[in-house]
Amino acid sequence: IVQGERVATAEQAVYFSKEGQIVLTGSPEVHQGQDLIQGDEITFFLNEERSIVTGQKGGRVTAVFRSQGSKP
Repeated sequence: IVQGERVATAEQAVYFSKEGQIVLTGSPEVHQGQDLIQGDEITFFLNEERSIVTGQKGGRVTAVFRSQGSKP
């Protein structure tokens, strides 16, 4: 999924048109610039600039945010 600077990838995506959401599973990731979020499931909101990341019980959620002044 490409929406401006926000790019999401996953093995599987389920689109909910009424809600304007896509639920990503199977190694989902959302990148926005140099920022990255990963989890077991990501709900990607098409009409908003947000995503909800969840992990399975005991699973990890990863988020990497870089300030605009930092270098990789």
